[in-house]
Amino acid sequence: MKNLALAICAAAIYAAPLPAAEPQPKEWTVMLFMNGNAGLEPLDDINEMEEAGPGKGLNIVAEVGMPGWTKDGKPWAGSRRFLIAKDPGKSKTVVSPVIYEEQGTDMGDWRRVGRFVEWTKARYPARRYALVFWGHGAG
Repeated sequence: MKNLALAICAAAIYAAPLPAAEPQPKEWTVMLFMNGNAGLEPLDDINEMEEAGPGKGLNIVAEVGMPGWTKDGKPWAGSRRFLIAKDPGKSKTVVSPVIYEEQGTDMGDWRRVGRFVEWTKARYPARRYALVFWGHGAG
């Protein structure tokens, strides 16, 4: 009976799938902190980034804060994080996936930036990082 239990345990260990290999970190992860609460329309800027698309060794993650309605008439208050993707059709709408959304965010809070950086680094590892503040620069 003891040998049968050992055989079953050994079979279960060998039958268990191996964990997936860690993804190879990209060369760069660029983080864009875009405060659209100051009267900017950051979705136009995201569309321009999508036209070029991220390069092979590049992640581009944007956190975008918005005060309410966007140009397409859809309600949006709070912040959304996008993983910038290439738009091969060069459409005038954002095609990059929303990877995180939060309501009622204060884009002027310095702690918000810190949380965005930590969150992004944990999910999109790279050898090098860049943080870009996007807005009017008065906040």
